[in-house]
Amino acid sequence: MTATSIPATMRALQQTSLNGPQDLRLITDAPVPTPGPGEVLIRVTAAGVNYCDIYQAGGTFGGGPQPPYLAGIEGVGEVTAIGEGVTGLEPGSHVIGVGYGAFAEYMVLSAAGAVPVPAGWADEQALGLVVNWPTALAALRPLGGVTAGQTVLIHAAAGGTGQAAVKMAKHYGATVIATASPGKHEVVRALGADHVIDSRGTDIASEVLRLTGGAGADLVLESVGGATLDASLAAAKRVTGRVVVSGLAGGEAAITNWELVFKHQIHVIGLNIGTLTQFAPQIFGEVMGELSGLLAAGVLGPAHPTVYDLANGPKALAELEARATVGKLALLP
Repeated sequence: MTATSIPATMRALQQTSLNGPQDLRLITDAPVPTPGPGEVLIRVTAAGVNYCDIYQAGGTFGGGPQPPYLAGIEGVGEVTAIGEGVTGLEPGSHVIGVGYGAFAEYMVLSAAGAVPVPAGWADEQALGLVVNWPTALAALRPLGGVTAGQTVLIHAAAGGTGQAAVKMAKHYGATVIATASPGKHEVVRALGADHVIDSRGTDIASEVLRLTGGAGADLVLESVGGATLDASLAAAKRVTGRVVVSGLAGGEAAITNWELVFKHQIHVIGLNIGTLTQFAPQIFGEVMGELSGLLAAGVLGPAHPTVYDLANGPKALAELEARATVGKLALLP
């Protein structure tokens, strides 16, 4: 496709407030962006729906965009124009990456951060490759230090990040205790989880301690927040246990220095994949290299997202926020 065939305007979802995703509006006259130096323009074929989108829409995302803005951060599609200085990417190639304004017909990506869609995969099957899967792997390996024989507690195990984490933790030889709502338990068991706990009606910490003979989990992947954070801290093994905090779907929660000294003597590690990319690019590079190996080995395969059309973006985000979904969600422009 040549630059001359790219339209001047496009359909997109615009976030109009910081009151939540219900204030997303479909507009038809958004300007198509122009790639700058080191950037590429893609014709979006699918956009991933992430908790980050909910945080931004509610104003809880640190340094997030101010409304009105074009929503969405994860997009996959066909390269249609190339900015100055870009090498190795040509118009017609299909890539996935993170940027701004993914809930649209076109978006700009950093060429350096654009990852080719694996051969033989449909574009939407690559959703998760640059957000969910690296988050799960970073939490497990360089930050969480999981090793064979350890026990890992994985919250929201039926979600896009959780499903990848279960598969990878089992691959690395861990015993997996997963949490999910009852209707999602069979999905999580099919991924290989050794134990599945009801995330809504169980004393999670007590159950984890029972399953581990009172020792607690070596590693907890905490993406829920709210009251679940305290359960995660209590479920971790004293002194050597690690809790990697990567989300706050259930709301904000606090931990005090008193608790760390007298109640939860554990390692608490914060993870934001964007910050990891920016401030520890070497670690992120190692994560992506290891991810490539997992893909080659078949540990991770093509995603099968639940798809919504662009106009139903607010519905998709509302269902994700209510934790009523399984796996990855995608918007198709």
